[in-house]
Amino acid sequence: MKKIIKIILSCFLCFLSSAFARQPNYEVNWSTGIITSHAQASFNTNSNGIPVDNIDSNRTTINRGRNEAHKQARSIALENMSNAIMSIRVDSNTRIHDLVESNREFHVQLANILDSQVKEKSQPIDFFSSKSTLSLPLWQIINILPYRFPNDDFPTFDYMPISTTYTSLIVDTRGQNIFPTILPSIFDRNGLEIYNRYFIDIRYGVRAGLVSYVGDEKEAYNHPKAGKHPYFATSMRNISNSPILSDEDIRRIYSSPRTLAELKKCKVIFIIDGGR
Repeated sequence: MKKIIKIILSCFLCFLSSAFARQPNYEVNWSTGIITSHAQASFNTNSNGIPVDNIDSNRTTINRGRNEAHKQARSIALENMSNAIMSIRVDSNTRIHDLVESNREFHVQLANILDSQVKEKSQPIDFFSSKSTLSLPLWQIINILPYRFPNDDFPTFDYMPISTTYTSLIVDTRGQNIFPTILPSIFDRNGLEIYNRYFIDIRYGVRAGLVSYVGDEKEAYNHPKAGKHPYFATSMRNISNSPILSDEDIRRIYSSPRTLAELKKCKVIFIIDGGR
């Protein structure tokens, strides 16, 4: 655990020194909700081709050299995973690294997730090298965020059209520079939040995220969240990295208690520029 905390601290310092300007060996997939990272390493040999220890250059066995290469690859992949997590936006103003800096308890809990929840797939690259690929469900992080999820009732409106049930909400935000966050919101044109962390059932949020992000209509309609009868809306504009929906769209979405029940289950998909 102490080693993991040191890795997180090291990656936090790297973040502050613009480490993310370099080509990252990780991916945050906001559609599937999976963070992946990878790295590879090789064991050293002397001039005669005999394996030697990477630290003291003493002769070693091939098996030990391969094991050390795997350990080194995993360690680097874990640092890359930490860098990926540091870069994730919680909301429009906050990244994970901000919470690591300001909240000691969150720092320790994040280290525990990295220590216990990361899955590894390792494979040899060649005779000398090993590759390590790590994966972690993005939404595990929601469990440890220092925020409340009270599961409040959705707002009510005076006028409602004839009730129509939808299985999900798809919002097209393309052209508005909306970027993925863990805790997104949706507003009406008067600035009222009609979807955010206060209204959702957190049990579903930690499984699939408050919103899934995709790149086009086909991916949205084929997404597991979409269901058979999604409601498609186009964002009017962007406010604080959140889409604004028209009054007509909101009334149709809110007209059915069954649709609102689906929204509580986080059945929301954003189509964004550049996809996931």
